[in-house]
Amino acid sequence: MAAFLNYGYCNGDAQTFANVSGRINAVQAKPGRWNLELTFAHLRPGVAYTLWGNQTGATPVPGVVFGFFAIGTSLADAGGTATFDYQTTNPSNLGFDLNTTDPNYTVVTSWWSSQWLRILNSSGLLYVP
Repeated sequence: MAAFLNYGYCNGDAQTFANVSGRINAVQAKPGRWNLELTFAHLRPGVAYTLWGNQTGATPVPGVVFGFFAIGTSLADAGGTATFDYQTTNPSNLGFDLNTTDPNYTVVTSWWSSQWLRILNSSGLLYVP
């Protein structure tokens, strides 16, 4: 995101983390409960990453940080992959930030770009608008 290009490891270069990819595998174990497995690839091997969640539904404003909660920390494996598990009873407006753990710098985000999960229909299918 343009507002954050000079923050953290980007040093003004929008392509710094362009190869990082993410995938969400969502399973509705039973009505009203979702098990989410989030996998990120093309990370730096051996680096610790923390996945943060935010479900405020508020429009992100650069420099205003609130509502984040830690989902977990994972060490990227030798292939540069880190995986996180999260269970929720309400995935609506859920966005994510994948950060390096120390220092705490954002690598990829769905929350700051307002790409939040939504429940598609009564069967519990999830989507990102």
